[in-house]
This record gives sequence, C-alpha cells and structure tokens, in this order.
Amino acid sequence: MTNPKITRVYITTDEEGHWYVIPYDMKDEFLSKLCYDVEEFEVVFSKYRTGGDINNVSLFILENY
Repeated sequence: MTNPKITRVYITTDEEGHWYVIPYDMKDEFLSKLCYDVEEFEVVFSKYRTGGDINNVSLFILENY
C-alpha cells in the first residue's frame, strides 16, 4: 500500500456555481480554460468537481507549521 500524497489545493467555482478542488499548480490553467475551451475544460477538470457541495470533499489544515 502506498502513502497518499499531500498536495496544496485551490478551491473555486465555475460560472455555473460548481465547486472544484484542484491542485494549486493548476490554478492558472483552470482560470484560462474556464473562459475558452469548454470541451478541454471538462476533460481536464471534471474529475475535480465536488458534486455540488464543498463539504463533499475532506479538507485538512496544517497546524503548528
């Protein structure tokens, strides 16, 4: 069994109000594709859509860092 990788994320919505939790290093790509290419956007980012409620995703914080 492998250990899960912890990745910094960016939490945002699209123009229709769908919530996304995406890897932070994809933030600029998300914002640029949001405006231009709907099909490519879906291919790349649909797996990061939360399914309606941001609380459907487990979020964690680092304390005492």
